[in-house]
Amino acid sequence: MTVTLTWTTGSKPASERSRPWSANTASSTMFTKTSRKEWSSAVTLVELLVAISITTIVALAVIEFTIYTSRSFAGIMNYIELESQSRTALDKMVKEIRQVNCLTDYTNTSSLKRISFEDYDTGCSPIPGRQTAPMGP
Repeated sequence: MTVTLTWTTGSKPASERSRPWSANTASSTMFTKTSRKEWSSAVTLVELLVAISITTIVALAVIEFTIYTSRSFAGIMNYIELESQSRTALDKMVKEIRQVNCLTDYTNTSSLKRISFEDYDTGCSPIPGRQTAPMGP
């Protein structure tokens, strides 16, 4: 941007009225001023590369945070589903164990663990070779 101010001795601009003028200035004076904004408003290649780099780093951080959050959410949902299934299985086991009349057989080895009960509907037959006590009330 180039600003050109031209005036003669008799007509001074308002910003220049406080300056003392000599009586010898009879010709017109020309001032040319180049604005600092004109040459500094352009973006250099280095500034552009720095801005792109910072933007890329911020975008990657946001993407990484989004991925981490979605994985955490999926893990939490799996734990909720597992807990629900465990509760259902435990409730079913408790209901069946409460309806037991007596223990009929059990096995406790390193590879096999098994417990057998008889329901209230059937009679309690003792475990062969073991003493059996009724489990109900």
